[in-house]
Amino acid sequence: MNASVARRYRIFWPLVMVCVGAGLLLAATGWLSTEALVRLAATWPVFLILGGVSLVLRRYLSPAHAAVALAAAFVTLCSGATAYALAGPTIGGATKTVVASAPRGVADAASLTVNASAATLDVMVADTGGNLFVARVTGNAAANPIVHVDAATNTVTIDTDTHDWWAFRPTRTAHVSVTLSQDVGWSITVNAASVDGSMKLHGAARSVTVNAAADTTRLMLGSPVGSVPIQLNGAALSASISIATGVPAQVTASGVAASITVDGRSWSGIGQRAWSDPAFAGATDRYDISANGASAQIRVTHDAADTA
Repeated sequence: MNASVARRYRIFWPLVMVCVGAGLLLAATGWLSTEALVRLAATWPVFLILGGVSLVLRRYLSPAHAAVALAAAFVTLCSGATAYALAGPTIGGATKTVVASAPRGVADAASLTVNASAATLDVMVADTGGNLFVARVTGNAAANPIVHVDAATNTVTIDTDTHDWWAFRPTRTAHVSVTLSQDVGWSITVNAASVDGSMKLHGAARSVTVNAAADTTRLMLGSPVGSVPIQLNGAALSASISIATGVPAQVTASGVAASITVDGRSWSGIGQRAWSDPAFAGATDRYDISANGASAQIRVTHDAADTA
């Protein structure tokens, strides 16, 4: 294949990246529901079909005709996948609900990890009546959601999808509700393809990490104990974070489109954007907030009502 022909085909994977990025951005901005994103992910064989079509066209058609035919196939298949994602049937199947808890004992520190494909997440701290946590997880029975507790390390792990990952089977959005003991410091990690989360932690967080391709997170953090890292990683990120009035914080957002808003003041652009409270460097109790994604939008407010 000569250089001019090769250039015609080098556009294929960039177009795939544009389509995937557009889907994640639509999910992060609320135009595409979490369940629609899961349906869209289930159409991944479309890209295998397009790859095969590309090979056939390159063999039997002239470069110009092959490029036109490939573009038509690309538009047709991607339009069909998008229509299925937006208007396809509700993901069904039998559901399974798991309710779990464990005694706190003398624990003063613990960790929670949530692993999911697509999930709505509701985490809060409260009086749990002597329990370390109380969790309720609802998802597809075929996905077999489970809650595992390691009493030796006070580690709680919630897996909403334990079927074979390579099957890429579409499952309904899992609903995860967890109440954590208010007398324990918590390190929280969320790993998901798509997550819509709310965490009302009110001073109990020792660290929060969210790894998700499409992430919409609302955090009520209250007053920190020590330097508390809040890290958001993914493709399309949108986070609203509330911290107690007077608490020093530092916010960094990195991405193709990065935006930071702190108490109504905004900084946005391409690359990295950062804001730091003048008292941050010398503070012992503080929040260090960072977001890394193709699109990262972080909104931080100081709220007198959000106290520990």
